[in-house]
Amino acid sequence: MPNGTNPDFVLVQAEETATPAALAALPMLISLAAEKGAACLADVSYADVDALEPGSIPYTSQILKFENEAATESFWDAVKADPTTKPILIDPKVRVLAAQGLPKSGIPGDPLPTIASDFEMPTVDGLPGYMFIDGEAYDAEKLMVYRGIIFELMLERASYYLVICEADGVRVLSGSWDEKIFAISKWPTKGHGLDFWYCDRYQNEGIPTRAGAGHFHVNMFEGK
Repeated sequence: MPNGTNPDFVLVQAEETATPAALAALPMLISLAAEKGAACLADVSYADVDALEPGSIPYTSQILKFENEAATESFWDAVKADPTTKPILIDPKVRVLAAQGLPKSGIPGDPLPTIASDFEMPTVDGLPGYMFIDGEAYDAEKLMVYRGIIFELMLERASYYLVICEADGVRVLSGSWDEKIFAISKWPTKGHGLDFWYCDRYQNEGIPTRAGAGHFHVNMFEGK
């Protein structure tokens, strides 16, 4: 049953080899989403995406934020009814995923960085950044230690998760997706996300800690 309280997020990803017709139709998704009251948080070409984790593919990406899951469902009904979006729906190189966002009040008792976490938002010149992560975890014990490291690094940079869930929390609206973890984090700027990734502690403590604990794909890009 759709949750009427938490925000809902739609992630659109198109590979470089998606058809020109599908790529040309992507702006229509933003227009249809706006008609349902959604905000477009990001709309970037693959050429402007940093694929940070080895093996990651840079995707042309959109992030759309809806008031709730019911609004997303209404949006998707409109997409399916609009003939101009058909190239997106039939192109296997494009996928559209939806997932419920974290509550604005955070998760009591959980150290997961959320918008309700205790951090100081810096004054920045520039647009926000977004990091998308998916993959699969193999070693929960290692990843618990890893989480402790990255949560500290994220809060130091005023970053927090908009969405984080396992596969059963992801609705595949179009295309295919067979990973087990789905997460979107927000950063004051794209530069803050890159600083996290390339900082000494993450490179020399974080990455070694999760070695062999799973496989992940990471895209970092600028928002609006």
